[in-house]
Amino acid sequence: PRDLGAQLGADLATGRRSMAPAQSRCAPAPGGAQESQVFSLELSGSAFPDLSSAVRSAPRRRRHAAADTAAPRAAAGEGASYPGAGAADAGPPAEAKETGPPAAPAAGAAAVADAGASVASCARPEVARACGCCSAASPAPAPTAAGAAVAGAILPAVGKAEGAAAKRTPPASALMSAAANAAAAIVPAPAEEQDGSAEGPPAAAPGASTPESASRHSEEAFPPLPAAGKVPAVTLAAAEAKAEARTRRGELARAAPGVAAAAQAPTSRAVCPPAAPQAARRQEPTNHGPGPTVVAAGAQKRSPAARERAIAVPAQGVAHTPLCRAPVVPEKAAAVEVLCDVALQCLRADVDSALSFDEGAQQALRSAAKAWLGWEDVPAFPRGDLEFVIPKPLSYGLNQPTRSRTCVAGDWRFKLLVFPGGTPTNAGACPCAFVLADEEGLGPDWVFPDVVYSITFVNTQHPRRSVTQREVHTFTSAIRSGIQGGVDHGWHKGWVGKGDLKRETGWLDAQGSLTVRARCVPWANSPWALALSGLTAALDAGAVPPARLSQLAQRRQKITGSGLPSHVGDRLLKALTAQLCPRCVVRPPVAASCTSCDGSGTAKCPQCQGKGVQFQGGRRGGPAQAAAACRGCRGGGTQHCSACVLGRACCAQCRGSKASGPPQQQWRHGPSAPPSPGVGVKPCGAGELSSLRELWAERGGRGQPLAAWSVDNPLLAWHYAARRRELQQAMGREADELQGFHGSHPDNLLPICTGGFDAKLRSGQVFGSGEYFAKCPTVSEAYCRGGEYMLVCRLSLGVASSTRENSDGDHIWVPEQSYYVISRPHQILPAFIVQFAPEAAPPTRSAELLRVLSFPSWSTKTEAPREPVPANRPCHMSQPSTNALWMGYLHAHIPDEQLEEDVRSFLSAKAGVEKGVRVQIARGRYKKAHVQLPEEFSRAKVHRLNKETFTEAGVRRTLCIEDAHGSPGQKCPRWIASYCRGQNLRFTHPCWCQHPQRPTEGARFRLVPVALDSAKGNDIATRFERSAPFHDGAPRIVAIHAVENTVLARLHEEYRSYLRQKNREEPASRELYHGTNNSILDIVYQHGLQPPSDVQASEQCPVSGGKGLCTSLCSNKCQHCTKRHEWSRCHMYGLGIYLADMAAKSHRYCSRPEEGPGGRRRYRLAVCEVLGRALELAGHLREGDAMHDVPNVRSLADDLEQMVEPHEGGAVCSAPIEQHDLLFVKGLGDRSRAGLSVFNSEYIAFHPHQCLPRYQITYEV
Repeated sequence: PRDLGAQLGADLATGRRSMAPAQSRCAPAPGGAQESQVFSLELSGSAFPDLSSAVRSAPRRRRHAAADTAAPRAAAGEGASYPGAGAADAGPPAEAKETGPPAAPAAGAAAVADAGASVASCARPEVARACGCCSAASPAPAPTAAGAAVAGAILPAVGKAEGAAAKRTPPASALMSAAANAAAAIVPAPAEEQDGSAEGPPAAAPGASTPESASRHSEEAFPPLPAAGKVPAVTLAAAEAKAEARTRRGELARAAPGVAAAAQAPTSRAVCPPAAPQAARRQEPTNHGPGPTVVAAGAQKRSPAARERAIAVPAQGVAHTPLCRAPVVPEKAAAVEVLCDVALQCLRADVDSALSFDEGAQQALRSAAKAWLGWEDVPAFPRGDLEFVIPKPLSYGLNQPTRSRTCVAGDWRFKLLVFPGGTPTNAGACPCAFVLADEEGLGPDWVFPDVVYSITFVNTQHPRRSVTQREVHTFTSAIRSGIQGGVDHGWHKGWVGKGDLKRETGWLDAQGSLTVRARCVPWANSPWALALSGLTAALDAGAVPPARLSQLAQRRQKITGSGLPSHVGDRLLKALTAQLCPRCVVRPPVAASCTSCDGSGTAKCPQCQGKGVQFQGGRRGGPAQAAAACRGCRGGGTQHCSACVLGRACCAQCRGSKASGPPQQQWRHGPSAPPSPGVGVKPCGAGELSSLRELWAERGGRGQPLAAWSVDNPLLAWHYAARRRELQQAMGREADELQGFHGSHPDNLLPICTGGFDAKLRSGQVFGSGEYFAKCPTVSEAYCRGGEYMLVCRLSLGVASSTRENSDGDHIWVPEQSYYVISRPHQILPAFIVQFAPEAAPPTRSAELLRVLSFPSWSTKTEAPREPVPANRPCHMSQPSTNALWMGYLHAHIPDEQLEEDVRSFLSAKAGVEKGVRVQIARGRYKKAHVQLPEEFSRAKVHRLNKETFTEAGVRRTLCIEDAHGSPGQKCPRWIASYCRGQNLRFTHPCWCQHPQRPTEGARFRLVPVALDSAKGNDIATRFERSAPFHDGAPRIVAIHAVENTVLARLHEEYRSYLRQKNREEPASRELYHGTNNSILDIVYQHGLQPPSDVQASEQCPVSGGKGLCTSLCSNKCQHCTKRHEWSRCHMYGLGIYLADMAAKSHRYCSRPEEGPGGRRRYRLAVCEVLGRALELAGHLREGDAMHDVPNVRSLADDLEQMVEPHEGGAVCSAPIEQHDLLFVKGLGDRSRAGLSVFNSEYIAFHPHQCLPRYQITYEV
């Protein structure tokens, strides 16, 4: 508070109060919010509001003071109620300059400055609040005697006011009088305020500034305070009555209402909007609704000239919303309404609304845009309408064009180019029309950007059947179209078959002519561009009301999918997003800033209570000892505020959900109680062995692993997951994880896998206290004591320790030895036992270990109790027929082979089908059967099967038999880990059920830097650089960031739990690369990687069209994207998410890099954690499109041998497909075949939550 008071005093002393908004540190808001923003001090809600009025009135008095009367009044002590006010405190007036604010007398300046510091020194912390949008610091002025005297007069009144507040009574008005008298003793009032009779300003002393010069220095004129002892008690009702009377006399505001009048109002895109003009600010209503006003005290006795300078100030502070949403004058508020109406109309109707705009709407839009863009005049909207009638269209052959006349729309000249017989690209299937730029006088570098056009094939009999293509296109002569004499053009393939060009169908008129219409508007001169530009300016100024923000937010996705030029859509979307709730980005926030952290975005650390250190109990009952820096805040004392997003407040719904607990905290990552002890060991599959060999080679191991066994210990996995949750809460983000090698005597490996590491058995501890792991497997060989086996463990790193004792952190990284020292055993999870070729012969062996590894599967785990299946649910099938059935639930303990035989017997006996039936048993908590039928089953037949008796392992019961494709309105039975694979499939394995909204719609992410010399940074860098150089140069890592998205992490853990139930073991995880267009990585980090659809993207679709996509982004309910996606040397191994274990391979798929220093290209590459057991495919595709339509791993069960030819006579895969969750396509190097196999290995996942973006590598090439 003392600093704020000093700053206040300095502002009063130096005249900053009267500076223009552009010169201020914080631009003032209209109305009563002005003082609290300028001075960074809010006193209106304090226990002594009169004090704030008195202090705020000081600069108003100084502005209109006569400098030659200051010294006599101060010397005589007129009106002073404090001792020591004399001539010693007065001084000659300072000379005012025309380019700055008027200067105050020296005595008054020093006294008021010191008074501000003195008053603030006694103010309570909860009373003084800094401006929520900015902060500025000023040096405290030196104290003076006059300042001490002013403080002596004010502080007793402050004490009285605080005492009155403590008794819950209003503060005494004596505080106001004391402040007024003290200020009057220093800075006198003008003559017009002393007796109320003067009509003009008093004569100023030579060199002093007059009221007229003061008005020239600033747009704002503040009402002066009355002389000492003349402070009236103005009630709210009286103030309102006087303000209304002044309005009637025209003394306060004469601004005419209407949108056009607001064109003269200055605008700004600053975060704090500047004040409105004086006339406009005197209007009482705002877009936040009318409120009570208070006329400054003493205004009723002023002359007309003085009254003209008065301002009606809101009695209550206007509630601000994020980014300092300020009250808006009625004219500009009406302009916002017009802009919002036009923008919503445009977004509802796509680009067509920019092509059809009536004159009345154009005039209103021009006036509204002038108010917010500051244009003196808005030109008319040029539009080119062209109708081209083609006689005898059937006489045209293939690729035979005809051209229309030239049409002019402003600077844009175009023609219609029509191929009635079609073009070679569509084999004459339908007529084609093009918008062709008039090539007359165009140079080789000619460009006309962003032309909004539409082409319509007119149906004369049924106008509603007319087919229209709308587009926003950039025309250029640099890209030749292939048509002689033409330039790059917009085009349209009409959905009118050539065989349909008949009079009977309406496509030909009575004369047998074809009519094609075109309409073009240059985007820069379109009403749409004007409306969206004005709306963007209003959004930047925070002038759009919450109701309109909600309407715009509902059309948020249309901004990027409605054909807008990218630069326009990006600016509008950025401005709109800044005004919405930062969590859901759907609703407006409820407050200007977070009330929990006062907008700072940081809160006191709950672990150390803001001290930065944690205290531990002393030894043997001694006093508590301060530990190292707090692990929760790393010694800073603060953490990110959990109630907001970087200080921005949220909407009421998001605040409520946060208070009740977010979904990621309600979700239980695994079983709530620890499972029973036990361990399982079994040989690794081909895919896992290949991954281990790749890891061995990356870490510089000698030779390669000969064999490997996976280790599954549910109890250790439970402790490991619990420890990771603890680290996440302490760090505020997911803990880094990596794999480390551990060598030990062969007799120790099996006990470690069974009971984990034991801290009591540690020895050595050269580099610190903990369990030791090596980055390089060759280092671990030396600790195997002549053995041929070692462990590969998952390590959860946590916070790096700063001491050798490893007491203030969770791990120590020893870069010179490549050691990982882990502090706690629960941060370690044994994952694999690896066999290698030792240098010593014969190797040291353990009989017990060899016995366990000799079994196909060895386990000491307790068998899970048999869980009964739930009751059958009713059949919801509503489609007429189906070719696929869902049958469930089946008991999980029955073998898959037995269940498949039972299902086939049931269908043979009850449905009469035997041949061509495909049965797949899917595992989860319960089992179910997916049946592909050789023929369609009617709805009545499926309902009848629900009543038939099914024999399951000899037990007679009934089953729920359902259409596997689902029915509209039905709850999806294929909803796995918040996703259904069939929701964006239309032809392969569709699902027509009702699906919830994508859970990542409100998700947010942040990028946390990872030090390159840290343990995880070193691991990522060495893996990345191992595949260098790339095909286009040598990469250099610039930075590594961890991607933090709590929603995606929660969904990833849901999928991990699903795999744990499905496979009855802890799922394997691996880190893989994914390269893509760098401009969409923000979408990837928000929603995760998504499997592609089997539907082609339609150009008419507002979501998927116009993006150059080969597959649709929509669900299977889209009415535009309905055409099947055909193979075009794409999706070689199915409709999945493609990843690689080599950075060089994924780099080939990175595009749209940024330009770095020295002309180098700067790329970003995602590193993802991928879950599941990999099914290795080693071979060549029999046909290029053999696996193109594969939607998941399970669908390969019956067709894999027909799709893939084994490599060199080997097996395509060596394990049951149902036990695998992703594909691993082994790279064959020089033995690969182009288009049928791959040179480098790649992975394909089919579930979005199976892949979690964990890190981003930024590098230059």
